[in-house]
Amino acid sequence: MRERMHLWIVAVLLAWAAGVVAGCEPPQSPATGRVRAPDETSVRVIKERCAEAVPGAPPEDPYRRKRSTTDLPDDHGSAFQVHVLYVEPSDRTATRELDTDGSLRRSVTAWSSWLAAQTGGPKLRIDTCGGIIDVTYVKLRSELFEAAMADGTAREPAGPRTLRDRLEAELAPTFADPHKLYLAYYDGRAFGSCGGAPLPPAVRGHMSALYVGGLLAATSLAADAPSGAAQAQLAAPADVGFPAPPFDATLIGENVRVVQLSGSTATLAAPLKDAHRKGEVLQARAHPPDCRSNPLSPDGQALGYVEYSAVRETLHALGLVAPAAVDYAPPPAAPGHVRAGADLPTGADDVMYQGDAPWGCLARLGTRPDASPCKLDPGHRNYFRLPASSKALDLATSAFLDAPAGGTAGRAPPGW
Repeated sequence: MRERMHLWIVAVLLAWAAGVVAGCEPPQSPATGRVRAPDETSVRVIKERCAEAVPGAPPEDPYRRKRSTTDLPDDHGSAFQVHVLYVEPSDRTATRELDTDGSLRRSVTAWSSWLAAQTGGPKLRIDTCGGIIDVTYVKLRSELFEAAMADGTAREPAGPRTLRDRLEAELAPTFADPHKLYLAYYDGRAFGSCGGAPLPPAVRGHMSALYVGGLLAATSLAADAPSGAAQAQLAAPADVGFPAPPFDATLIGENVRVVQLSGSTATLAAPLKDAHRKGEVLQARAHPPDCRSNPLSPDGQALGYVEYSAVRETLHALGLVAPAAVDYAPPPAAPGHVRAGADLPTGADDVMYQGDAPWGCLARLGTRPDASPCKLDPGHRNYFRLPASSKALDLATSAFLDAPAGGTAGRAPPGW
């Protein structure tokens, strides 16, 4: 009897120990889906794992950490959260190392702080490990060259699709946690846009993207252009924001003048002096600042174009702004935005605004979250803290907030 009791005690202790070793995530309540507070043992295990994988930063820069190529243990367990990726094409060699030099962590800290200031307290849950924002570095597989990703010629999936679609198709098999929205900072060539997201009402996918290496008013050659040619074949010229012809442009080192755009054909004012290869970039000389020239927050507080864009693309993936919103922007605005008007509390300073007026969020770049001109649904008419009669989706009830309205576990985005 005494021997059986001894064996039973040993078995219990072994089972408890196994649970401690495996318990890198706080337990989740099966009844509510809300995360219970982790016990001291779980907290210790997470801190030990993260201290090994994400060592302490230099005192002068608390945002710097060494590179991680895997999703580290989660402080928030299996709660809904945003996980940050730093993605590069296979042939990119001049890396900026935004994941290790602190740039991405400073930027995410700045925009998530702005969002918390706008909500009045509830925070968007960011994936952290030991209290440090978890950033996973991804190098795309060898055949996914930078030019191929930008021009829509990746082997799988075939055919023209948005860059965001191609990124998710490539990364989804690896980054497949059903409770995570993946925010990919793609440091490779992109044309005509600085970001992308699955847009409402047809929200699909669990990934938004910021194209921190993007070019505006630019595209690439779809075929070789020999010396003496008066025309060049372009990839997707209609989608990149070219000015109306005639306009001056550069083709690598050669200055050209485009006098006509017809379909994918650019007619030039004079024959080319040099031969140019497929994939070389044609860019209008007069163009908005390229995505790659937009600085990221230098201190984790100052807000710029990248930070506001991160909020927009993240909220789009959460189903916002829904078409039922009273100030929903009609075409030609892209889905998922609000309009502005003299008779509306919604204005061009709404973070989700799109229209003819200048975007008010960019009025004072470099300001702190508490001094930002940018607003989150002023008037509470469209997507945050809506009246009970509203049929629109409300960010305040999202499962991605750490304290969703109503004291519940919150609602998952549409289609999740």
